[in-house]
Amino acid sequence: MRDVAVARINTLVRRWPESPLPPPPAELAAPRQPADVSLLWQTALQTRPDLAALAWRVQAEEAALELAYKNYHPDFDIFTRYDTFWQPSSTQGPLRAQLGVAVNLPVYREKLHAAVCEAQFRLNQRRAEFEQRTLDIQYQVVSSAREVEESFQTIELYKSRLIPAAEQNVAAVRSNYLVGKATFLDLAQAQRQLITISERRLETLVAYHRRLSDLDRLTGISALSGQP
Repeated sequence: MRDVAVARINTLVRRWPESPLPPPPAELAAPRQPADVSLLWQTALQTRPDLAALAWRVQAEEAALELAYKNYHPDFDIFTRYDTFWQPSSTQGPLRAQLGVAVNLPVYREKLHAAVCEAQFRLNQRRAEFEQRTLDIQYQVVSSAREVEESFQTIELYKSRLIPAAEQNVAAVRSNYLVGKATFLDLAQAQRQLITISERRLETLVAYHRRLSDLDRLTGISALSGQP
């Protein structure tokens, strides 16, 4: 199971699956507030390759629709030849130069109307896909940024209130225990409560960094600095 986990981690960071993992950091970086959420989703709209691909598809369908409209106009084709195709095989003489014009008249209007309607439908479909993907990206970035902010505020709550309160409780129970006003069980429960709160703070810190990584992936930049 450990080898599988190592291979999975190396794959995620684009390394050889059997490469040894570097030692983990001694301590996770202190959490910080992410950049402004409006800046993040605007940047995501500019950097997301899936949205750019849809934008190019919209342009392709616009060009196809423009081409379908041009089919309503006559199509002239000027040609030159140097042969004897117009003479019977029995009386063919020397080769002669020819100059001609071919005209393609758009007579079958129903077929042209159908081609235009089909091109317009495809264009509307691509535009709808582009607009929906834009809304999805905005939602994903905003919701992910709010989750990062939630984890940040929770860590600050543990740091400023919950852990200091648990430490003060342990100190008070220890003082009462030394003077015989509290039992050893009371002291053990107070210390256990402090350990539990500290573990939850670390779990929240890990969740913060996971959510921050998801936000970086959605935006394509560093969510803390707002830079690539």
